[in-house]
Amino acid sequence: MRTLLAFAGALLISVTSLAQDSHMGRDPQDAVTQFFQFFHKQDTTQLRSMMLPKALLQSLMVRDGKEFQSSSSVDEFVQGIASIPKEMDFEERLGKLSVLTDERIATVSVPYEFFVNGKMVHRGTNVFTLLYLDRRYVIASIVDTRIVD
Repeated sequence: MRTLLAFAGALLISVTSLAQDSHMGRDPQDAVTQFFQFFHKQDTTQLRSMMLPKALLQSLMVRDGKEFQSSSSVDEFVQGIASIPKEMDFEERLGKLSVLTDERIATVSVPYEFFVNGKMVHRGTNVFTLLYLDRRYVIASIVDTRIVD
């Protein structure tokens, strides 16, 4: 009887956990919102799980009227997040998300301001391309602008 109760308890925990995981990223707006929650927590495992292994990551920085373009891999992005010192206070404040969906693809565009230790260091726009795979949206690309005033 104890074995049956233990099995039933484990099954209930597994089903509850699966239900919570399967809800993650079911809507493109939720996927982007969750991405930033994990970003601020520096949860690199969850960030990686939300992205295709070969997701495209590109940035355009504009400083003093000059443009600088950069690209990075998912590994480089995740390593960069992990390397942020724990004592550094950083926050990407998001504006209103704009979402376009069509069957199994979505784009989410969102203006932002990026703060380090309470000071705005740059602003810009993030554009996410997401694909609907295995009953959830995953990030196929992130392209952003970084305007330094």
